[in-house]
Amino acid sequence: MSDLGAIMDQLIAECRDAVPTLGAGALGAERGVRIGEELSVSELPHVFAHSPAETVDLLDYQQEQRTVEVTLDLWVAGSTQEALLLQLDAIRDQIASNRSLSGLVDYATVTGRRVFEAASRDRKCGRIIVSAVEVV
Repeated sequence: MSDLGAIMDQLIAECRDAVPTLGAGALGAERGVRIGEELSVSELPHVFAHSPAETVDLLDYQQEQRTVEVTLDLWVAGSTQEALLLQLDAIRDQIASNRSLSGLVDYATVTGRRVFEAASRDRKCGRIIVSAVEVV
């Protein structure tokens, strides 16, 4: 598995630990993205890990600092904005409690959060940006 794929899978595992109401398997979480407004009720809440990006900075002594950024979108239905924010807090806290993502990186941190509300349905999306850094 690629480094980016392993990081995304571990972030999905962290989301599952933080939000126990996520469905099992692909019903509750997946890599990639679909239109959240078209998810069936049985698939909600649902998290997507997508848009991985990696940058590399050169350090002294021929070392590199690799930074991976992954977007997590948590879709919910029939939830208040405050309830969604609490779920985003839980995901942030779960990532903070496992900063190395089980040894995949030196540290990971949530660098951004945002809530989107779907105008056409009673759905909301909480977006988390995670940055993970490794020095090699």
